Amino acid sequence: MRTEVKVGILIVIVVVAAVLGYQFLEGYDIFGRSNEYYIIFDNAGGLEPASPVTIKGMQVGKVLSITLALDKDYYNPPVIVHINLSSDIKLTKNTEAHLISADILGSRAIELKIKPDDTYLEPGDTIKGIVALTVTEMVAQEMAPIKAKTERLLASLDTLIGTVSYLLKGSNRQKIEYAIVRTEQSLANIYRITSRLDTMLKEQKQRIAAIMANLEAVSSALSQEKESLQRIIANTADLSDSLKKGGLTEAIASLNHSLVILDSILTDIQKGKGTLGRITKDDSLYLVLTQTLRDLDSLLVDMKERPYRYVHVSLIGPSPKKIHKWERKMERKHRKQKSE
Repeated sequence: MRTEVKVGILIVIVVVAAVLGYQFLEGYDIFGRSNEYYIIFDNAGGLEPASPVTIKGMQVGKVLSITLALDKDYYNPPVIVHINLSSDIKLTKNTEAHLISADILGSRAIELKIKPDDTYLEPGDTIKGIVALTVTEMVAQEMAPIKAKTERLLASLDTLIGTVSYLLKGSNRQKIEYAIVRTEQSLANIYRITSRLDTMLKEQKQRIAAIMANLEAVSSALSQEKESLQRIIANTADLSDSLKKGGLTEAIASLNHSLVILDSILTDIQKGKGTLGRITKDDSLYLVLTQTLRDLDSLLVDMKERPYRYVHVSLIGPSPKKIHKWERKMERKHRKQKSE
């Protein structure tokens, strides 16, 4: 065979191998039969040609191509994903294609979820596409509440630190130290008091036991005298009924009426009404009586010192001239005695 023919055959084999290899890398099943379908997504971020197509975690196909449907909506075009599946896989019309995260690095894959239905898709039909959250998005979604709580906690900590810093400045620090010292003293006092109480309780344990025994005895005695107490209470109730029937209520009502009248009289006296009211409010009678008593006291003193002025003992009845002469004589005698 000529050399040129051998070279030509070799070149054809290399070209065919290259084409088959390229198709294999693009996801085409070269040696097996497959069916092709289309999936429409709103966003196919992270999905690439040759990305796996799986059912319950097992790969059953690959992504062939990814294109934008600019002819449908230029400003918000959907993404059309072209896939192939093994011919053994039959898809129902309710089948859903979920765009999922294949790993934690952000690679994407398509997970097919076949749902029960009586009709099946034909090769070339369109499958409903659903975009699932990526790992990063799920983590971000789960971390959002934690982030918010952390931010609130940091804000609270910042406020707390600022408050503590303010309290520890200048005189506030001295006040806090003084308060801590007083608190320690108070705790020490409480400890001493509790210790003393504990000691007292231990020392008075027997007395407390005796008191409790006495209380128990009193309770037992009261329990034994329950019937007597009931009779006493019944007798008290009978006595109350008897008093009520005996006119005690009417007597109390009459006494209450009398007290009301007495209160009215005292009110009139306080206001200066009537004779007693005028006496209590007008001090002229008091002044007159006081002056009268003073005059009477002066009269009695004068009668005691000069009885001759008021008592005249005479059987014949002397004349006024002699009486006057006698009074002057007694007056001189009185002055002489008073001067001595």
